[in-house]
Amino acid sequence: KLPGWIANLKNLVSISSNLVPDTTMHFVSKKLEVSEVPYIIMFTGKSYQIWFGTEAVGIDNQYEANRYIEQLVKGVDAVVSAKSSVSASEREEAIERGVPLIDKSVNTKNKPLGMFFGMHYKPQKTPTDDPGTGYVRVPVPIKQLTTFDPTQEAHPQFVVKNFNSLSLQVDQFFD
Repeated sequence: KLPGWIANLKNLVSISSNLVPDTTMHFVSKKLEVSEVPYIIMFTGKSYQIWFGTEAVGIDNQYEANRYIEQLVKGVDAVVSAKSSVSASEREEAIERGVPLIDKSVNTKNKPLGMFFGMHYKPQKTPTDDPGTGYVRVPVPIKQLTTFDPTQEAHPQFVVKNFNSLSLQVDQFFD
């Protein structure tokens, strides 16, 4: 069983951090539920990803996954990346329109992927580079998306304290 492919939703505008992902995630999750496709939402430390199973829809490569993602987000006001990396114009369009950016580049073959419980960290080449948020990549149930507070629930101390219940959510998806 393939563990799944990922739709990466980046909220590039400075509005409520959960408003755009919540609307988009509910829309996409409903489509997945109707098709009986298992999914799990991950807060990445900065944005959200929805991971989905592949068996139910017969996906076995990144190209089919990206086509499926395009079908999933039809009807969502969003910018969908056209290639294996997000262009500056796609990023600017998402910001100007105030909509999420669906980044399909996470499905690029051999690209490193941030896994659940990893910390959002970016190597710094210069002292002015963004080091990341320091938040932990955690599962967020769809019912808790509107109330999810990353400053509390993705904080490393919270994750350590609640690791058993959080890891069970992830285990159930991959099982």
